[in-house]
Amino acid sequence: MAHSTSGDPPNEYPDIVGTKPTNPLAASFRPYIPASTRMRELTLRTLIIGALLGMIFGASSLYLVLKVGLTVSASIPVAVISITLFRLFSKMGMRDATILENNIVQTAGSAGESIAFGLGVTMPAIMILGFDLEITRVMLVATLGGLLGILMMIPLRRALIVDQHGILKYPEGTACAEVLKAAAAPAEERKETDAADEKTASGGKIIFAGFGIGFLYQAAMGAFKTWKSDPEKIFGAPLKAGSISATIEPALLGVGYIIGPRIASIMCAGGVLAAGFDCRSARYSQISGGHGLRGGPESGRGSGGRTEGDGRRGRKDGERRENHLRRVRHRFPLSSRDGRVQNVEE
Repeated sequence: MAHSTSGDPPNEYPDIVGTKPTNPLAASFRPYIPASTRMRELTLRTLIIGALLGMIFGASSLYLVLKVGLTVSASIPVAVISITLFRLFSKMGMRDATILENNIVQTAGSAGESIAFGLGVTMPAIMILGFDLEITRVMLVATLGGLLGILMMIPLRRALIVDQHGILKYPEGTACAEVLKAAAAPAEERKETDAADEKTASGGKIIFAGFGIGFLYQAAMGAFKTWKSDPEKIFGAPLKAGSISATIEPALLGVGYIIGPRIASIMCAGGVLAAGFDCRSARYSQISGGHGLRGGPESGRGSGGRTEGDGRRGRKDGERRENHLRRVRHRFPLSSRDGRVQNVEE
């Protein structure tokens, strides 16, 4: 149970000098949990559950960022899962979690997702620079990135949260706080907050139901091969060599449902534009790499063709040309002086 200490009350705004913020919009603000309240917060069970949820959502976020280049924030889902798990534990005889314990769990879970995103966007850069993705190098990048974020948050919290209270809205953080407050009623007041409890419980049921449906979908598609994960349609004439395909994995379907049709359409249009540009670039490289811009095998070899077949043809043409020139020089030792080799080359 929370209780207040007696004696001199602590500073309600410990991040700034004085007892009230300089921002007039925050002058009348009172925190949901006053600074004088003593309540369980950083406990062993919250660290364990937060770390487990952070690993789960971090792995899924890393998969998504490497697959499609975006992630979905895990703050609200982790908060709902934390509330649901602790409610189940309380029914088994364990004590329920406080709002601060649930906040620790959702913070750890969302931090795992954030580190996974930062790691996913830096791994391609590491490969482009020519480094191998060794486990020590990946762990070093993740650790230093996490420490840098924590250290930068110390001064930025005062500048972006305390001083800008009421100005910067932070819609996701506000929504997550409302979820936590809806489930923070004490046990003796639960009867008066049945609607909030049912709302929180229904949110947890929806999340776990989504886990189950996604697992069954992935098992039917991957293990039992009920349908293809990447269906493709190859067109004939007059659209020869054209095709259209889609990835219908449950993770991508869930992301599409969350971001909505507008953002999904913008991403699809960008993918189509990039695919068209790549097709033109590949065609140009095939033409210049196979025969060269001047039609000669040497120009083809020097242009750096993209395809493996073009490279083999260029090497074979170059070898035949060099063998032919070697025989010509052997039969006509002075031919290189009077221009005969140049005529042969032409």
